Amino acid sequence: MQLSVEKNKKLTLQKIKRCYLTNISIVSIFFGIMIFSYSTIHAEILTEEPIRPSNYISAWLNASTAERLHDTKAASYYFNHDMLSDRSLGLFDYYRLYLVYLRNGNIDQATDYAHKILEILNTRDKDLLPTNAEQILRSTSYMLIVREFNDENYDNVIEINKKYSSKSDITNSHLINIWALVGQEKWKEAVKISSTLKGTDDKTKQITLMNHILLADSQEYPEKIMALIKTYRQKLHLIPPQIMNIIIDAMVAMNKSEQYSELANSVLDFYTKLYQGNNPQIVDYIRHKREANSTYKRHYTSAQAMGLLFYFANYFPEQRFSNHGLFILNIANFLYRDNSFISLALAREYALIKQYSMVQDIAMSISSDDFNFLQANYILSDSYLAENKTELVEELLKNLVKDYPHHYDLIIALAGHYQTQKEYESATILYSDYINSNHISSSQLWHIYFLRGTSYERNGQWAKAEEDFLKSLSYNPDNPTVLNYLAYSWVDKNINLDKALGMLKKAVNRDPSAYIIDSLGWAYYRLGQYDLAVKELERAVKLGSSDPTIIDHLGDAYEKVGRKLEAVYEWRKALTLDPDAQQRQKLIDKISQYDTAS
Repeated sequence: MQLSVEKNKKLTLQKIKRCYLTNISIVSIFFGIMIFSYSTIHAEILTEEPIRPSNYISAWLNASTAERLHDTKAASYYFNHDMLSDRSLGLFDYYRLYLVYLRNGNIDQATDYAHKILEILNTRDKDLLPTNAEQILRSTSYMLIVREFNDENYDNVIEINKKYSSKSDITNSHLINIWALVGQEKWKEAVKISSTLKGTDDKTKQITLMNHILLADSQEYPEKIMALIKTYRQKLHLIPPQIMNIIIDAMVAMNKSEQYSELANSVLDFYTKLYQGNNPQIVDYIRHKREANSTYKRHYTSAQAMGLLFYFANYFPEQRFSNHGLFILNIANFLYRDNSFISLALAREYALIKQYSMVQDIAMSISSDDFNFLQANYILSDSYLAENKTELVEELLKNLVKDYPHHYDLIIALAGHYQTQKEYESATILYSDYINSNHISSSQLWHIYFLRGTSYERNGQWAKAEEDFLKSLSYNPDNPTVLNYLAYSWVDKNINLDKALGMLKKAVNRDPSAYIIDSLGWAYYRLGQYDLAVKELERAVKLGSSDPTIIDHLGDAYEKVGRKLEAVYEWRKALTLDPDAQQRQKLIDKISQYDTAS
């Protein structure tokens, strides 16, 4: 079975359903003593301020509904309703408000509620505290630490961290102390604590290395950065792009040193090659710095470094607190405003909860000379696509291709967009222009020939498609995706069956996925080897039981081996899985044949 290019390339198209809430209250008559309130959800875009609730319970229930819909803006609005200020709220009420505001990036309000929470926790009898009190305590204490970092009150940072730190959160606790000490210019103490940080795998080594490099940066000490680079010479890929400017600037500075110039140049050449073609901003930065031959200067304040580390820690489950990316990333964003790495990570989190207006605001704020400019536009394009704003996707990608005519990923993105819109001729022209340019590398040829072949095939130009698939295999003969696509096409056309079978066996050995195993089973079916077809198709169904084509194939194979009832069962099952119109009719015809016979 072919996994269609549309399924491969396009994100799931979902119309965003931003909601505003209208409130209906039913007040009980005297002796009922109860007030019922419920919210009606309207699947419309929120273009105006939500309707103002009429009472406290209305506001609270509207906010709760907005929370369930992950609408952070609406939740903040309803929770902020002035009726709440007159209520007597408890610990969990305050913690809920704290999380809502933090998730929405409202740091001032989150800090206010953090103070209220800590006041309750510090004055209440320990026996009366909830079982998750320690988690609440540590989470809210981070908010106070963040504010003190931002205000450069480093003594307060250390004091709060000491009071509320826990053994389960030792890494973050150490990082907080290190950067508070850096803020006080107590370098020796900071370095001493930093030396205790260890990494046992690539991920933890990365955050440890990042901290060491940031610490060397804070001292304007490129020699120390060079020493770290020398230690990690064989693992330069571990150095995250978030601090690439530090590495580049340090290498440029050390290039003046006779002792280190060779190593410095080799590192700069390594990163130029690594980012060539996929991040022109980093390549341009390297070239500019080499030409300027500038001296080394510190890049980040203590708060900014802490923001980067908090952001980076978000990607390690054992380092995360609050268990939600939005919380930690909003903290990181507050500590280091306008850092594109943090901003885009935040945009991705908002995309997960379908807050596309916030995604778009963030993505469009990234400047064209930023390392992440193109990545921001990919995220922007995805958000438009999720809202089914295909005309904006096309306009955005066409403008980017115009500005970056030789950027491979952009060419693929725009051509892929054309294919999802079934504009196969436009996609084919774009692929062909790039193939005929002088900018394509040999490592890209198999991929672009394959993609152009899929465009030809979808457009009914089989001879050209087959030629491109064969060219693709000449550059990458073992690629299971290309082997499967070409072989399944042959099987579907009932041609070259023996050759297709051999290719599919090879593809399955390399990638035993449901789609490729289905292709193998269908090849056996076409060859009349029905027992083997049943065996492979049953195996495929176990791996991909929600695909109507795979289940349809299994039904056909069951019919051939005399298992009629099971065949009809599989066809009926395939009907429930949203097949396309043509396949639906074929299934109905097959089922009705047996219904009539019975």
